[in-house]
Amino acid sequence: MVTAKDINARISEQVVAYKEAYRNGRKTEMARCVRRISRLLSEKRRSKES
Repeated sequence: MVTAKDINARISEQVVAYKEAYRNGRKTEMARCVRRISRLLSEKRRSKES
């Protein structure tokens, strides 16, 4: 079972990657990070419900 703490760690990793991509102006990578973050957030919401 994935805990919310694990998901939070993965989300913050993605946020760091997003900021890095933003600084370097890599739009596709930014979009990929945003998608990953939203997927992780919905995963977190689902794990909270069960």
